[in-house]
Amino acid sequence: MDDSAGLLHALEALALGIVGKRLLWRSLAAIAPNLVALQGTDFDELEKRAHDQFERVETLRIQTAQDAFRI
Repeated sequence: MDDSAGLLHALEALALGIVGKRLLWRSLAAIAPNLVALQGTDFDELEKRAHDQFERVETLRIQTAQDAFRI
């Protein structure tokens, strides 16, 4: 293994953060009808963006994992 192991670790953390953000948008969307401060926010769009971000990171994460553990 080389520097790709460090990159893999960073991508793992980034992927977890993006998933957490996506779940946060879902939670906020569920309570938005009851909180004026959240009304008008497009949580569906924010969740879609998080999903798209995750897909991009996931592709790189899998590729990096394959490189890091290539024998």
